[in-house]
Amino acid sequence: MLYSLTMNMKKPVSPARLNRRHQLEVLVGVAAYTLVLVLSIELLKQGITGLGRVLLALSPMLPAAFIVWSVFRNITRLDELQRRIQTESLALAAAGTAFLGLTYTFLEGSAGFPRLGAWWAWASVGLIWAIARLVLRRRYL
Repeated sequence: MLYSLTMNMKKPVSPARLNRRHQLEVLVGVAAYTLVLVLSIELLKQGITGLGRVLLALSPMLPAAFIVWSVFRNITRLDELQRRIQTESLALAAAGTAFLGLTYTFLEGSAGFPRLGAWWAWASVGLIWAIARLVLRRRYL
């Protein structure tokens, strides 16, 4: 029985190797996203209409979905402490972005601030996630 259990166990992978693999996956995803984005913009300039235009406009989201899948897969492969740090960092990033969005909504409506596009939310999530990871790593490690 013990022999059969050990045969099914996966060989442990070092955190450094997991990180390098994840970085490579994200780099490939970003390169694919950039290529598909540039190609779709050029094709959209040719005046494609209807469903083809919609599908072409959304085509860069395929490589973006690969990046999301890679991030999720990387988090599921982390040890318990690193997973906790990542999860808490993401929670702070989501809550912080919601707070900033609500705050800016009041500034748009009451103080005449200009409308912002959706890109600010991605930048906010990424920045808060990175800062939270640094702080939480110092706290837990």
